[in-house]
Amino acid sequence: MLPGKSSFRLPFAIVTFVILSLLLTIAVHRIRLDFDVTSSLPSDDPVIASARYMLKHHPLQDQVIIDVGLATADPDLLVEAGEIVMQELRQSGLFKRIGLGDLRHEFPALMQVLLDNLPLLFTRSELQKRVRPLLAKHRVRSKLVSSLNQLSGLGGVGRGEMITRDPLGLSSLVLEKMSHLSFAEGIRIYRGHLLSADNQHLLILASPAKPGTDTANSRSLTRLLDRLAVLMSQRYHEQDKKVVLTSVGTYRAALDNEMTAKADTRRVILFSIVGITLLLVFSFPRPGIGLLALVPALAGTVIAFFLFSVFYSSISILTLGFGGAVISITVDHAIAYFLFLDRPHQTSGRNAARETRAVCLLAILTTVGAFLTLSISGFPLLSEIGQFAAMGIGASFIFLHTIFPQLIPGLSPAKKKQPPLLQRSVNRLGRASNGTWVSAAFVFGVIMLFYARPQFNADLESINTISPETAVAEKQISRVWGNVFSRVYMALESETLPEMQQKSDRLLNLLEADRNSGQLDSVFVSSIIFPGKGRANSNFSDWRDFWTRRRIQDLKKEIKAASSELGFTAIAFEPFFRQLYRRQMPASALPERFSEMMGITRTAQGKWIQFLKLKPGKNYSAEVLYHTYQQEDSVTLFDAGYFSSQLGSLLLSTFLKMVVIISLSVVCLIFLFFLSWKLTLIAILPVVFAMVSTLGTLNILDHPLDIAGLMLSIIVIGMGVDYSLFLVLSYQRYGDEDHPSLGLIRMAVFLASVSTLIGFGALTFADHKLLKSAGLVSVLGIGYALIGAFVILPPLLRKLFITDRQRMMKKGSLSDNRSKRVLSRFMFLEAYPRMFARFKILLDPMFPELDRYVDFSGKILDIGCGYGVPACWILDRFPGARIFGVDPDPERVRIAGKVISDKGAAAAGSATDLPFAEQEVDLVLLLDMIHYLDDGQLRETLQAVHARMGQPGKIVIRVTIPNQERTPVWRRVETIRLRIRRQAVYFRSETELRTLIEGCGFNIEALDPSGIQREETWIMAVTGEIPAVISEQVGS
Repeated sequence: MLPGKSSFRLPFAIVTFVILSLLLTIAVHRIRLDFDVTSSLPSDDPVIASARYMLKHHPLQDQVIIDVGLATADPDLLVEAGEIVMQELRQSGLFKRIGLGDLRHEFPALMQVLLDNLPLLFTRSELQKRVRPLLAKHRVRSKLVSSLNQLSGLGGVGRGEMITRDPLGLSSLVLEKMSHLSFAEGIRIYRGHLLSADNQHLLILASPAKPGTDTANSRSLTRLLDRLAVLMSQRYHEQDKKVVLTSVGTYRAALDNEMTAKADTRRVILFSIVGITLLLVFSFPRPGIGLLALVPALAGTVIAFFLFSVFYSSISILTLGFGGAVISITVDHAIAYFLFLDRPHQTSGRNAARETRAVCLLAILTTVGAFLTLSISGFPLLSEIGQFAAMGIGASFIFLHTIFPQLIPGLSPAKKKQPPLLQRSVNRLGRASNGTWVSAAFVFGVIMLFYARPQFNADLESINTISPETAVAEKQISRVWGNVFSRVYMALESETLPEMQQKSDRLLNLLEADRNSGQLDSVFVSSIIFPGKGRANSNFSDWRDFWTRRRIQDLKKEIKAASSELGFTAIAFEPFFRQLYRRQMPASALPERFSEMMGITRTAQGKWIQFLKLKPGKNYSAEVLYHTYQQEDSVTLFDAGYFSSQLGSLLLSTFLKMVVIISLSVVCLIFLFFLSWKLTLIAILPVVFAMVSTLGTLNILDHPLDIAGLMLSIIVIGMGVDYSLFLVLSYQRYGDEDHPSLGLIRMAVFLASVSTLIGFGALTFADHKLLKSAGLVSVLGIGYALIGAFVILPPLLRKLFITDRQRMMKKGSLSDNRSKRVLSRFMFLEAYPRMFARFKILLDPMFPELDRYVDFSGKILDIGCGYGVPACWILDRFPGARIFGVDPDPERVRIAGKVISDKGAAAAGSATDLPFAEQEVDLVLLLDMIHYLDDGQLRETLQAVHARMGQPGKIVIRVTIPNQERTPVWRRVETIRLRIRRQAVYFRSETELRTLIEGCGFNIEALDPSGIQREETWIMAVTGEIPAVISEQVGS
């Protein structure tokens, strides 16, 4: 049943709906969805930053890798099928390059460059260790025999010039180093195509025209490759030669992540809304009221989405997936609000807001603060989730406490006089916990402590979710061609190719030193074939020194002898000997046409990047390698194993840092709120229990923490502490386990935690690894926090606020210090009234002076009683007195009622409309309050007081009479505060006060200053005869 028309402002609701719809529309059009999961990695750690750089720029990252496979070895059939596939790819227009392309035609040209530049390609060490052994007589003859055999076969066509220019095969020593540039080991080129060693697989590398992260293009690629797979299967079915196409690439992973994240987002939001809706329907006397609790949550999410679009141009799809969980978080405070609104008696939206705001404010601050702490995690995705959640939770709270009291000003009494069954059950559960339950929780926590060792899974796969089909395809490619990113890679960046040569020279020197030390097994850098000016000069000088006249003559003699025997002409190898006698250094510039063959690519920004594949040696240490090269300009290193290790260490250190920061922040905030270490420790006990139990359970389940695991500290500390605060504040506020409002708060805690469990529980059914992990971690954290709140807190709070408070008040009442006796009445109350009473008694001269004017025990009416501090001061001197306090502020009245206790009562009301009409009083106090009343109100109040007083009656007033010469600082501050509150003040002179007071039938007996050099003045008057004119006004 929804609220009736009289209590529901439909026009206001329509305007609110239109504004929220407009905000959502603007956000959708302003912001772009981001599906790149690598953006979740931090960029400030050098190892992680290197990994992001390599994943972004490596030429294979965007390439589509297609494996054409056969069950049996048939290279010619593979080439035929490969040509068909490549032709279809070209015709699609989706690729800018397919296969080896021009590289097949550039290789002969590269060989010419090698032969021309032989004098530049060997260092002094290489000439001695690798070239000199080739000059032995038997090695020379053996090489010439091999060359003759090559010329005799089909493969020798066109090789004659190469043999005459390089009879010793020196160029092959250089080509061996280029093997690092191949896609996989054992790969060979057959008829212009890349084949595996077993001749059962052909590899096609295709570069898409658009980035692999462009999911629209990825869908087009997927449709094309699926069609080609069917085409190959149909075409070669008759020949009983089944051709299987297997393709992988960034396009496939990006599409899988997008589809998975979108499906999970829809599922999580749907499950959250449906689950929470069912929960609310069965939790309220009027189910329709419960459903309204979803409105602030949805509004907060929309507002957060809009605010995010204002500050950022994109949002991760995973952040939106977390949006469903945000709904379950933000619904918590709305549940409490509507529990106070939907009751068996007439309720007010403002009163419901006031009750929940008092309990929820600290909880909202801790939760928002905890989520904002994700901004310092260093992980962009977590920072984004933290800001989005903080905006959503904060916006929902503000919406709830500003819009809803206007939307639903009040509700008529619910027809059901008894709370729903679920609410009664929760209250019984909350009251059932005892010392035995606390002991059991302690034992369980100690057991979990032995398992509570956080372990992190930092594999790249933990942040990437792919379909089962993609996983099978990647496994097939890795089995045949090797796992590309399980290797060690290095990237060298430069502005120009000449600069690249200079940087390559320096890098090659370092790499050769590492190769000699066993750190690396072998390396290839473009400087090996195209050295920079410095290396070229050095190598050419070493070449000339190595090839002495005698060594050349000896080699000529050996080649001549072998040539005549094998049938080579006497001048066949003259081109080679001219190289040995060469005195002019050949050009060593790196032509752009060979850049791709050297592993050098050009970025869209015009920079050049050379990618090196390093082979670890027997003494390889990734940590040493990183330390060596991270100091080098423009060098980036990537080792998958070391990356995972560093990411794991970073996750652990970040987790511990966030736990410490959030814990200290929350503890300090709670302490500043309570100003009591005892209350602070009690509030965080369930949080400690939840954290330890969650970590222990995850360890037992063998579920290591990942990036999403960093949220554990937020979930358990930032959100779990909310449940503790709700209960601590409600016990402190109401002080009675059977108080109806405490029961509502208890129900609100239960519903809040269960709704959050529903929201995060939906994440556990997600397919995306990050969302699924976040769901499991959060469900455990919230579940244990709920158990801690309902099992550990009630017995401790019962003892503190009921048993201990009575004992401490009794102990305080026996003190010799009157101030301590009075303050003992405020023990364990909220911090502000407690501190107000302490400093009021300490600094205000009112209290020692009050005894001069109150000197008897009787019935006392305290108008403007505030927190009841003067009342307690009087009760301490006159225990038999009965004091009735009146104040317009319900919160002050609540505190006053607690401290006056059974010695009277306190009620909310104005000075002109006094409650306690049936009470005849002996003394009336008007302390520091008549300046809030205009002359008419003050006159009306004094007349009402006179009519209610016995004979004789006394009135004691303390009033501010402004000093005409100077304005004290405190009054200036007070004036500013009252202006902010738009509170009018009416200060009067002594003459004006005498006229008003005596005109209402009082005889002034004393008019004394209060304190030293203060503006306050004491006025004591007794009842007398009311002047005839006033009497007639009262009668009329």
